[in-house]
Amino acid sequence: MPDNEKNTEGSENQNVLPNNLNLKDLMESIQKMLEDPEKQRLLVTMKKIMDATTNENNDPRVNLLNAIKPFLKPKRQKTVDTFKQYYTYMSVLKAQDELNKFNNQQGGVENGL
Repeated sequence: MPDNEKNTEGSENQNVLPNNLNLKDLMESIQKMLEDPEKQRLLVTMKKIMDATTNENNDPRVNLLNAIKPFLKPKRQKTVDTFKQYYTYMSVLKAQDELNKFNNQQGGVENGL
C-alpha cells in the first residue's frame, strides 16, 4: 500500500511547477487570458517586440553585412557592428511604437473616446 501512496504523491508533484504554481491553475489562467480579445492583441504586440530584437537574423541586408564583415578592415567591421546595433534599436523602437498605439487605444476605450 505504501507504493500506491508514493504513486499518488508523484502524480500530484507532477502538477506542481518549481515556483509552487499548480499546472492546472496556470493553464486555466492562460485560457482566460487568451479568451479576452484585448489581451490577445497585447500578446501579439509583445510577440512583435520580442521578434524585433531577434529580427536581424531574418533581414537579408544584415545577413549580407555579416557575410562580408570578415573581409573588411577593422574600422569598417566596427561600422558594421554599429549599424547592426542601430538596426536593432530601430526595430525595438518601432515595436515600442506599436505597443504605445495599443496602450492609447486601451486608454481611449476606457475614457470613452
